[in-house]
Amino acid sequence: MKALSIRQPWAYAIFHMGKDVENRSWPTRFQGRIAVHVAKRIDVADCRRLNLDPRTLPTGSVIGTVEVRDCVRGARSKWAVRGMWHWILGRPYLFRKPIPAKGRLGLFEWIAPSSGLRAQARANRS
Repeated sequence: MKALSIRQPWAYAIFHMGKDVENRSWPTRFQGRIAVHVAKRIDVADCRRLNLDPRTLPTGSVIGTVEVRDCVRGARSKWAVRGMWHWILGRPYLFRKPIPAKGRLGLFEWIAPSSGLRAQARANRS
């Protein structure tokens, strides 16, 4: 599954505050469900602006998935930052527990631990 690292509090906002746009300096043609990885670095000033305590936000893990529906400039969303590419998001799904993972730049491949276990179970049956 493709994954994208997003800093806090923006990852939190996708799942709890209706953030429907991810602002990036680069476009994507990818459309579909991606894993949301939260980076280890937190934008503390932005947390305070959103009235969030940065100490309560998970980092260094995958916290859920979201659909990337499109990539445009000039999205009509309160979350869209002028001059950026707007990745249009929808249908966020928050995991019950964050899954520790290392992030990377750009879209990257992430294999959920349970997916690996299912593949291993199939191989053992053969």
